[in-house]
Amino acid sequence: MQKRLQSYISFTRREKMGLAVLMTLVLVLAGIKATMHLWVTPTFSKQTDEQLQMAWKDFMANQPAKAGTAATVNINTADSATLVTLRGIGPVTASRILEYRKEKPFAQIDELREVGSFSDRTLAELSTCITF
Repeated sequence: MQKRLQSYISFTRREKMGLAVLMTLVLVLAGIKATMHLWVTPTFSKQTDEQLQMAWKDFMANQPAKAGTAATVNINTADSATLVTLRGIGPVTASRILEYRKEKPFAQIDELREVGSFSDRTLAELSTCITF
């Protein structure tokens, strides 16, 4: 005679059907949750769209000019506000430039390395918009 293997956990037919229904429901709900973003399209009111456009214009208006697009700046005569408009120069570096040129005016772009830690790329970008 063959002995039948019994598991420690046994379910009745009704319990098995209940588990199958529950697992099917979980899978269906997971599929709905995973694809829900494909069904919904964002709706913006006209007022919200106009507010976004105005905010974007304000943001872009306050961005510093990129190197190469700004007017040339004489680094020996520019004030702090003008120096800050150059890409790669912030308020602290602008004040260091002002202090440095009190002692000695700039003659070459490489002298900026004595004021701050400028990379070769930044110096190359600044060389297009700085005069001496």
